[in-house]
Amino acid sequence: MVRRTLISIIIPTYNRPDLLQQCLISVLRQSVDENFDFEIVIAQDKRNAALPECLCKLVRENNKTKAVRAEKPGVNAARNAGIKESRGDIIYFLDDDCKVPTDNWVNKIYESFINFPDACAIGGGYILENKMSLLSIFRNALDNFYIKSNTNPENEAAVLIGGNCGYRRDVFERRGLFDENIPYGGA
Repeated sequence: MVRRTLISIIIPTYNRPDLLQQCLISVLRQSVDENFDFEIVIAQDKRNAALPECLCKLVRENNKTKAVRAEKPGVNAARNAGIKESRGDIIYFLDDDCKVPTDNWVNKIYESFINFPDACAIGGGYILENKMSLLSIFRNALDNFYIKSNTNPENEAAVLIGGNCGYRRDVFERRGLFDENIPYGGA
């Protein structure tokens, strides 16, 4: 029997339960290829308030989902807690204010890693909803510009945006985890 690939989707979160719930629902509606499966790890910032009951119920009722709390504050500590709790061959990070665009989003992640076996990481930009704040729209434009301006003609990016990117597990085994002294990402 061939072992199926497991993708761990880690969602770092800090006191945004409504956005987190929308994100979770968008990921849980994924239909997946028979060659792989996925798990979701909600990685809470140490300073996070307790998850509301509706999210606790969603976690309890779905065997693909679990939650962990970081030992230190900051998104990188949350990401590291998620990595330690995860079991996947591929570790994918999705911000809590993101919703996946299609029901086959996770299939595309799997296909990207299969089609590019030498790639250590993959990622993409964001598309925001119309109701976002001006600050979020500005950040989104900057992030997407940053990705496009750091992409070569072969469509390979030199940088990844932390809220929409994935790595093979062995990257963390060889290089170590995120720098927890940088509390707001950028590691």
